[in-house]
Amino acid sequence: MNYAAMTGDILEFVTELNLENVILIGHSMGGKVAMDFALDYPGLTNQLVVIDISPRRYPARSIHSEIINAMLSVNLQQVTSRSQVEVLLQNGIPDKRIRQFILKNLYYRAPHTPAWRPNLQVIHNNIDLILDGIPTGRRFTKPSLFVRGGLSDYITAGDESLILEMFPLAQIKTIPSATHWVHADAPKELCHLLSASLGKECFFDQ
Repeated sequence: MNYAAMTGDILEFVTELNLENVILIGHSMGGKVAMDFALDYPGLTNQLVVIDISPRRYPARSIHSEIINAMLSVNLQQVTSRSQVEVLLQNGIPDKRIRQFILKNLYYRAPHTPAWRPNLQVIHNNIDLILDGIPTGRRFTKPSLFVRGGLSDYITAGDESLILEMFPLAQIKTIPSATHWVHADAPKELCHLLSASLGKECFFDQ
């Protein structure tokens, strides 16, 4: 599990559906994948939106391993419902908002038989690769929007020069009230930024 592999997944998807003028929107790790794809395939990419992540390498953060370890610790053979899983996650993921977000990865492979969608062991084994930076030396010269949470440290003032070096047409916008979970903290504000950048109507205004 690395950025080259995930970029390849997007290329396979775009190619299979014969998509053109793609607009890529990615948050956190997904933002790095979107950046890597746009840099590798600018002819397929029309516009890029990156939410609260920089191209640089990041130091390990305990929250990543804590979330993955909490998910791995749940014995899904001993539970039958989403509510039971949530109870078991409470110690490892005390923030209810993040816990609810994580539970979106749960599905039922059979009645009363929950399972995790992602391969958690692979993510756990390759977490260091996910912290890696996007290789420099490439430029995406089409419109780009970088949105950062004002309460987050994932995009700092020091990151701006690297972003503009690789994405010279980038606009960097801040939502002051948002943490790293921008879409959960400030969905309306994010929607308005995206609609203004992409020339689309924000559903909050409909």
